Amino acid sequence: MVISYRCLLLIFLEFIQINHAVICNIEDFQIRCLRETCTDQIAFIKDNCPLELQKNYNCRAKKLKNVSEIERNVSYCSLDISYDKFEILDAGTFLQWTNLVALDLSNNHYLEVIDPDAFKGLQNLRYLNLKESLAFKTFNSYQVPEVFRHLPELIILDITKNNIESYELIEKTVRHTRKLKYLALEGCPSCTFGPEFATLKQLIALDQTVEEEWCYCFIEILSDNYFQNLQFLKFLYLSDCRIKTISPQAFVPLSQIELLDLSYNYNLTFDRAMIGLQGLRNATSLRTLKLNFIHPLLQGHSVTIKKEHITFLSNLNVEELHLEGNKLDVFEYGVLSALPDTIKTVNLRHNRLAIDNYLDEFFDSNRTLKHLKVLDISYQNSAIGSYSPNKLSEKKKKLKRRDTMFTFLVKFFKTFVAEVALPPRLENITCLNMGWNFLVPEINVSPSNSIKNLDLSVNGLYTWIGPVNGLNQLENLSLANNFCNNISDVFFSTFKGLKRLSIQGNLLGIVLEWDSDGIIFSSLKSLQYLDISSNQISKLPPRIFQHMVSLEELIISYNMLSKFEIDVLTMTNLTNIDMSYNKIETLPNSLTHHMDRIAKNNHVVINLSGNPISCTCENIEFLRWMMETNVQLKYDSVCSHQTKMDTAEKLRSLEKECTSKVGLIAGCIAFIVLAFAVIFGGIIYRYKWHLRYLYYSARNSVGIRHHGEDYTELYQYDSFISYAEEDKPFVYNGILPEIEEKFGLRLCIADRDFTPGVSVPENIIRAISSSRRAIFVLSHSFLDSYWCKYELNMARIEAEKKNRKFVIVVMYEYVSNDELPLDIMEVIRSQTYIDYPDDEMAREAFWRRLKETID
Repeated sequence: MVISYRCLLLIFLEFIQINHAVICNIEDFQIRCLRETCTDQIAFIKDNCPLELQKNYNCRAKKLKNVSEIERNVSYCSLDISYDKFEILDAGTFLQWTNLVALDLSNNHYLEVIDPDAFKGLQNLRYLNLKESLAFKTFNSYQVPEVFRHLPELIILDITKNNIESYELIEKTVRHTRKLKYLALEGCPSCTFGPEFATLKQLIALDQTVEEEWCYCFIEILSDNYFQNLQFLKFLYLSDCRIKTISPQAFVPLSQIELLDLSYNYNLTFDRAMIGLQGLRNATSLRTLKLNFIHPLLQGHSVTIKKEHITFLSNLNVEELHLEGNKLDVFEYGVLSALPDTIKTVNLRHNRLAIDNYLDEFFDSNRTLKHLKVLDISYQNSAIGSYSPNKLSEKKKKLKRRDTMFTFLVKFFKTFVAEVALPPRLENITCLNMGWNFLVPEINVSPSNSIKNLDLSVNGLYTWIGPVNGLNQLENLSLANNFCNNISDVFFSTFKGLKRLSIQGNLLGIVLEWDSDGIIFSSLKSLQYLDISSNQISKLPPRIFQHMVSLEELIISYNMLSKFEIDVLTMTNLTNIDMSYNKIETLPNSLTHHMDRIAKNNHVVINLSGNPISCTCENIEFLRWMMETNVQLKYDSVCSHQTKMDTAEKLRSLEKECTSKVGLIAGCIAFIVLAFAVIFGGIIYRYKWHLRYLYYSARNSVGIRHHGEDYTELYQYDSFISYAEEDKPFVYNGILPEIEEKFGLRLCIADRDFTPGVSVPENIIRAISSSRRAIFVLSHSFLDSYWCKYELNMARIEAEKKNRKFVIVVMYEYVSNDELPLDIMEVIRSQTYIDYPDDEMAREAFWRRLKETID
């Protein structure tokens, strides 16, 4: 990896003290740059330069033609005049800036002359970048030896991308920079480091990598004497230098080497690389070895690491081994156990690793990789396949010659419990994009493991069953982008100490919506960070996160949530909620009040970007909260894409508008309620008898018995008799003897047949429902009786319900039409009625007609 001049400058400036005494720890800044921890240049200068010198001139690409165009009455700490159009740097050009510690002159393509005294006065300069400066290539033999004579404190020098064909002039130039620690210089085929380089006893970092298509490092052969004058090197970067051959003695002088990077030399291969690396067998200080992508990309065959390839490592103290992108298939048995016990980091990304017997060594924690802490095997091209029992027979046929793998698969499928042993100090495992496509069964990991970080993202682990036992120290787990659509209730049950969980980019919308009691996450009481974004979630149950009492950050962005209904009252540490890019129009009071309480003592952030925040009277309380809360809100627009400034004005307008509508709305609501009450009351009054009938019929449901093919209904009584108390003699002395005793019909009489203990309405409905006919003895007393009219209306509804002639009215007394209520007149018109004759001679015919009507 190439360390950029900017990164070096930033790290260097971090170590500048106020008295300008430089403490530049190359080991630290190299490692930090490689880990990409460099921050903003201005921040470094602000923290490390004296207050009166915190001036940083940046004229990058401003097309300046002369340094005199820069303000000269200011003491600058750094000066960036790269990508400009300077043609000449005269003597004393920088005399006004004696406190300058960093100078960038890179990419000045018009620069033709640099006077030997151009840098006069820069006795405090530590960093100089002359990358791609054409003037450097045109130095004559007189200029070159003197150009750096005024830079005694220089420690970082970058002169790459200058198409240098010989180091002869470079050697004479750097003889004045005895404190130089870092030199960036592209490699060339015929270049050698002469004896003057041996005087640079503080030069510990050499970077010969150039990442440009038209300008590159081209060494091809590392000869035996290539590094003989660079014996103090600790950091050597030879990445992408077209190296094909390394002489056996090339690295012998580098007894103090700590980091060696030979990556991206695609034609080197392991066989040739190991010949040259034998020269490091006594380099006990070597800590990092990078051999990434040292095999031709277009060759299709796989590579096997053999024991002979790593014999030189057996006596060394290497801690990091990077073998990325080398088409590795397997390790020869014995390779892993032959690696030094000091190895802490192994990078095997972008290979073709298959399951083989070398796994026995890896899982043997008593013999192999005892101090391994970091393992990265991401992006393997040889996927194991789907762990499904239906494919076991197929696996047997394909793998019958590979006993270890066969045994592994049989054991796996037989019990559906995977037994896994890991190196005891292994803390970080990364398995990104392995091509796996299977469910995660129950797994038992040896309890002696130290796993803290596990990344299984970008695979096809479509169902998580578990539980995964033994990962008692696991803190960070990533299962993102696995197309998972199902999680068992026990999968996370053993992760008691988990602090960060990333499961974004799956299909968990349905399974999470069903988890109304929060069982899936119930064991994650220590969880501080949860990311479930991009999971096609349209609804989350209120109690789904109720057990996450330690949660600080919740990411639910890029879903389809229209409401935030999650109960957050138990999350007293929650300070960051990202719900961006959903369909949320408002937030509930329970959430806003809770976040306000937390914001009293903490910095709280809620991200609402990409949500259609509603601007209506119903949402005015939430809009007011948005303007007044101490919670930091992130949102791009509300109220139909208005800006944030417009939102405050819109809120004031909305408050006036909504206030003016309160009276109108209240009146409308009152009118609607009143109208509804009137209509509802009228309906009830209109159908009061129907409602009564339905109510008591439901309570006294009487079964219908069928007889014969015509389904003739059979009833308990032939007729129900309804009469007023004053007409009781007529019923007992007339109707009963004539109809019941003489003709043998069975009649239902209230005083005789009603069931004691049952309400009168229920008895009436039961009697009517159990009778073929209902006879009503009409008289003036009948019209005055509430229960008589009640019985008549129930019978009328029964007749309507069964669509038959059910009611028989006996006109016992003459009642004029003016005296008859409308409902009784309607019954008389639609049903059968018989006049009771005053002439005793005609009564015989009356009783016979009544009997026939009943039949």
